[in-house]
Amino acid sequence: FKAITYNQWLLVGRKTFESMGALPNRKYAVVTRSSFTSDNENVLIFPSIKDALTNLKKITDHVIVSGGGEIYKSLIDQVDTLHISTIDIEPEG
Repeated sequence: FKAITYNQWLLVGRKTFESMGALPNRKYAVVTRSSFTSDNENVLIFPSIKDALTNLKKITDHVIVSGGGEIYKSLIDQVDTLHISTIDIEPEG
């Protein structure tokens, strides 16, 4: 996961972002319907997946979809490559 995502844009939902935090040397497009904000210069917030992808196309040609479930479900038919990573944690909730 580290090698694949290093210095890349990750598209994530808010809950996924909050559970993993901002990892070093990555940029995030966080999709949320809430009033979530971030002071991190490597985090952009979007109200929809469509808005996120439209804006990301202006700045990169490579986006890594990193969860959660709604994000995966919405984009699974649009991915070029699928990398499956297993993370050995027990998230709260």
